[in-house]
Amino acid sequence: MPEGLRRLIEPFMALSPGKRMLIVGVALLSSVAFAVLIFVANRTDYRPLFTNLTPEDAGEIVKKMKDSKVPYQITDDGKGILVPSDKVYDLRLTLASEGLPQGGGVGFEIFDRKNFGMTEFVQKLNYQRAL
Repeated sequence: MPEGLRRLIEPFMALSPGKRMLIVGVALLSSVAFAVLIFVANRTDYRPLFTNLTPEDAGEIVKKMKDSKVPYQITDDGKGILVPSDKVYDLRLTLASEGLPQGGGVGFEIFDRKNFGMTEFVQKLNYQRAL
């Protein structure tokens, strides 16, 4: 065994078994914590680009994402598209300039119509629909 390696191992072997296990445990725990930190730091954070899309709009937007090679994810219900958080606003503006999404859902325009006999319950319901 080389002299330098032996000088490193001998003090370690002179420790009690409990202290050796503690040192090895701390080293392993530190390695795992460092690996988790690297994994979390390199993970892409996805944010909603659009939600409550019609199938037609979702299909068109996905086609545009594929054409421009932008990574995306589709939500479980198929009505939303997630993109990396640093690209959300640029993509919204780009897609809006191309006329997407075209809509079809109800938005805040539901309040443009004046219904004098509307109850508070219907107003709250329409507000939820608009969101």
